[in-house]
Amino acid sequence: MIFISDVHYQLDYLSSLPKNKGPVVILGDLINWIDYRNGEGIAKEVFGTENVQKLINLRKQHKFEERKNLWKNLYSNDPEIIMKKMKDSIANQYHQVFKILKKYNVWFIPGNVDDVDIMNSYVSTSINNVDGLLIEHQGINLGFAGGGVPTPINARGEISESEFSKKLTILNKAEIICTHDPPNVN
Repeated sequence: MIFISDVHYQLDYLSSLPKNKGPVVILGDLINWIDYRNGEGIAKEVFGTENVQKLINLRKQHKFEERKNLWKNLYSNDPEIIMKKMKDSIANQYHQVFKILKKYNVWFIPGNVDDVDIMNSYVSTSINNVDGLLIEHQGINLGFAGGGVPTPINARGEISESEFSKKLTILNKAEIICTHDPPNVN
């Protein structure tokens, strides 16, 4: 098995994965919303470099309320065109990622930036969404719990602590639990 997480549209890395090592297990975040190192990603394609740099700076400064207001403002300017550009950019990234992944046996769970509906549209005999499942593989029970825990960023793939706890409870027979975000275990 090969475990990877936070692919964030790094197609070169996906293309270089070894074959015949068992399933490629992807623990979320296949698309690149914003690369906080250089600003690349879907947000830059839709809102431009200057706005993305503002978003990055506000996150670095932990000014989450200002950041949320900037997002609202960016979406308010011609929302139909913005939503179309957003959908097209997201769909394109998933298409490119799954074009590579279809060459592998893949188990995936969503991360905090993922769109589960789009990901599920690529499910096939070799690509499987294992979120919430307990799978026995080579004598080991693996449990899978996708999604991100709540943050001030409020990303599309975040789920409540309660929902995350329910997933973990279902997986109580797992010897290894695979998540995108680490659970708060007491």
